[in-house]
Amino acid sequence: MTWLDRQIRKRYGYRGQHPPTLVPLPGWLEIPRPDAVDAAVRLLMIRPRAKRPYIRSVAIVAEGPPGAHGFGLAVVARMVCADQRVRRRFGEQIWWVTAGPETRDKPGTAAARHQRNVRLAGKSMSFDGELWSAAEDRVLDMYRCLLLVVDAVPADAEYKGGLLSGRPGHVHLVTTMDRAGIPSRADAVAVDAVTIERAVRDALRTRAGRLPAGGAERLAELGIFAEGTKIPVELVRMLWRSTAAMGPDDSAALCRRLAELSLLHLHPDATVAVDPVVRSIGRLDLGEGRLTELNAALVDDLAGRLPQAGPLAGSVPDRAWWRLADPEGYLCRHLVSHLLDAGRQTRAGLLAGDLRWVTQRLVRGGLVAPFRDLTLVAQATSTTAPTSANRAVELRAGLAENGPLLDPTVPPEAVLDILLYRLHHHPGWGGQARALQATMDRPILVNLPPDHPLAGPPPGSGASAWDVDLSLDGSLLAVTSGGSTVTCLDLGTGRRRHLECSRRESAGRVEFSPDGSWLAVRTTHATGGWGVEDPPASTYVYVFDVRTGNRRFTLTGGYARQILSFAVGLDSSWLFTHAEDGDRAWDARTGQQLVTVPASGMRPPRDSLRTETTSPDGAWRARVHENELRLEDVAHDRPGPMMRLGPSRHDRVNGTLWLPGEGNLLAYGLTGLHFFQVRRPAGPVTGRDRGR
Repeated sequence: MTWLDRQIRKRYGYRGQHPPTLVPLPGWLEIPRPDAVDAAVRLLMIRPRAKRPYIRSVAIVAEGPPGAHGFGLAVVARMVCADQRVRRRFGEQIWWVTAGPETRDKPGTAAARHQRNVRLAGKSMSFDGELWSAAEDRVLDMYRCLLLVVDAVPADAEYKGGLLSGRPGHVHLVTTMDRAGIPSRADAVAVDAVTIERAVRDALRTRAGRLPAGGAERLAELGIFAEGTKIPVELVRMLWRSTAAMGPDDSAALCRRLAELSLLHLHPDATVAVDPVVRSIGRLDLGEGRLTELNAALVDDLAGRLPQAGPLAGSVPDRAWWRLADPEGYLCRHLVSHLLDAGRQTRAGLLAGDLRWVTQRLVRGGLVAPFRDLTLVAQATSTTAPTSANRAVELRAGLAENGPLLDPTVPPEAVLDILLYRLHHHPGWGGQARALQATMDRPILVNLPPDHPLAGPPPGSGASAWDVDLSLDGSLLAVTSGGSTVTCLDLGTGRRRHLECSRRESAGRVEFSPDGSWLAVRTTHATGGWGVEDPPASTYVYVFDVRTGNRRFTLTGGYARQILSFAVGLDSSWLFTHAEDGDRAWDARTGQQLVTVPASGMRPPRDSLRTETTSPDGAWRARVHENELRLEDVAHDRPGPMMRLGPSRHDRVNGTLWLPGEGNLLAYGLTGLHFFQVRRPAGPVTGRDRGR
């Protein structure tokens, strides 16, 4: 990595990014070098010219006699990456991405593309289910020179170039079994894959012949595990115990022997890794039927260690899979795949659609993790069980639409509160979300009860809210949204009344009179037609009668006499304005200027943004910062729940307002109005969830 590369990463904030180490071919895999390797290397070495400004892509495609399975193309691609000319040009900037059948459709491609970006960035990123994101551009711009290898592109992929980069200086090497899978404008290099695969098989057979009796079969059985990942040794022991009745000592001895023969990689953290070539050949030798049996044996053994899943809204999985002891995280990432490979499509669909599993996946792997699980279920059941596939698609869409809101939080469990709050009204997730909220054993922010008149609309729906005010009796809420309309909301019935100002004005601050009979709103007027000017062309203060909704009078401020602020009298009979040319008092009924300020005094000024408020009972303190709302448990002097109300930090929360009723809270800002209820657990607070 050059000095300029390090400076680019530092500029974009990706300091924890580490380039990968390309896994070399095993030493025992000595096969004749195909001519296609030199042909692909020559194409990759061509420098971009003015006549060819597009990004260079080279596709290795299988040709020749039928019967190829694809791993021969991966061997050729690894030989290309190991070429000295390629290493001299790209150095460590060679990234390997496996496409596979998951990338046939857009959701699968989006998940794989996001995982590629996370690896390139070296840290977590927002995910919303789309192919492109603004953060992706910043990540790709960090690499001035990059070789991106995309292996096993499906011939029927909807987006064949979905995993490629579009940056100058980036080069792509693609492998595909059919010419239909070649991305557009890519140079094709034909390979006799059958001949190469035959040579690879012979080399592996010779190496495996040095194993003890039954060792080759045990090695092939490791093909059921996911490609390119660390496998816990305990899972290997579990598999071999069910297939060959091997004890822990025998399993450990066989693992050591496989490692000595370079057929397996032993890691200090009690995990093993199988070379992709060995895994592919093992899966072919086992066949579809045996693969299903082995996966079924593995998941049945795991299920026997778990209790039955507790009840939740709708159908639930047969076991509480989210309670698996999985410190390495392998089962959390790949359990749904093993269930599908075992032929347990119904169980996989119930697991991927259970919020207890989704919340665990969300905390450990981000939103892309449960999104990928549902995508696998939808793809596997699209023809055999359309109803299950449609349900998976519906649930996946419910997660994706809340993507940017579900970035990692501090504390980590707060992201669960955000997820349950956002899914409260979703037709597919809503029942589970409400049931899980009822089982939380820590204080959380929840939606208003279903019988509440304000509980109907989805949270945050509608226009932005610039300012709000609550009448002293707590029955009416006035809201301005930056337009020409002031909305009066009856908190008892949910009915709304709209008070109209001039259509070219922008309503800002609003305030009720102490007796609630009238309200005042300050507006600004821009004459240029391009929005609110600074300073504004004109300012106004409108006074409306709350009972009838009619306008009582209007105060106008123009050049050098703009109305900067206003206040209401304590006896509700007069209005005070502070303008550039002086302060004045006005009769609240007629709008006539008063000679002297009444003796009753003004209502104490309030924080116009309410960035910090305390509940009426003094138990909670609410603070807002950027797009987040955080509560402090004053009674116990500790942090309380938090909520993210906008997908970006620029979606500012303006303030909060405590409503009548115990723990009822309103937050308002650029994303609209959000109604909450602070719910304390029925039992002692432990800070953990009771997921069963």
